[in-house]
Amino acid sequence: MAEQFEGEFDVAKGILTLLKPLKPARRAVVLRMVIEQQRASIPAGDQSGVDTRADDAGFGPMPPASLAGRKQSPKDWFAGKRPMKGNQRMACLGYYLTRFENTDTFKTKDLTALNIRAAQPKFTSAAVFAKDAIKCGYFVHAGGGKRQMTTLGDKVVEALPDQVKVREVLEEYAHTRKWSVGRKKGA
Repeated sequence: MAEQFEGEFDVAKGILTLLKPLKPARRAVVLRMVIEQQRASIPAGDQSGVDTRADDAGFGPMPPASLAGRKQSPKDWFAGKRPMKGNQRMACLGYYLTRFENTDTFKTKDLTALNIRAAQPKFTSAAVFAKDAIKCGYFVHAGGGKRQMTTLGDKVVEALPDQVKVREVLEEYAHTRKWSVGRKKGA
């Protein structure tokens, strides 16, 4: 039987070798990202018998059996994220569109439509929060009035709901973020 999984064991050994130099918290982040990516890439009707749900090893909660093989609804997904700020909420919306609805670029109206489907409180001014998400480095302009997620935005959403982890991610990326002070050229 071990021969049947020989290739998988070699891949697992390679992954463990790559993870070895990372601190335990960083290992968990990488493994969560891999699990989440693999879960999103398996078609709903896949009958391979492979359980892609996270386990009790600390890699996140397992969804109920009724969600196995189904895309999680925006409302259920948001319940686990609990963003604290408007720009984090925007980042969560963009992340959901990118990862679960295969929408690489999106407009503010796409974000507000998803916000309604997720049963989240209405934005006072969605355009202002979307612009703030750009200033924070969670989104970048993609042309034609569209935006797309950045690596920083992805990592912030993956760190949620733990605000301490969010702060760690922001500190890690502090050198790559551009701050607009509001100073005009020539002033």
